[in-house]
Amino acid sequence: MEKVLFIDPDTNEKDTFFVLADLRLNEISYLLVTGEEEDDGEAFILREMPGDEEDEEASYEMVEDEEELSLIGSLFMEDLDGITIEHD
Repeated sequence: MEKVLFIDPDTNEKDTFFVLADLRLNEISYLLVTGEEEDDGEAFILREMPGDEEDEEASYEMVEDEEELSLIGSLFMEDLDGITIEHD
């Protein structure tokens, strides 16, 4: 399973997430990730952020907007049979 390193911009804390799925919508890439390689666990949706010309590595931020979460979550559910996405 592919892994992605996430660095919290507020705390600089590093987390490794496992990529469950990806999709592209309106030229924006999204990842559905989890902190657990096995078992059911909490999942997050990350949005790819455009880098500058010097930074070739992709960077991602957590999707927090409720409307965006709902839309992207429903698209992931259509693509992945048997998953349920809930958000607060």
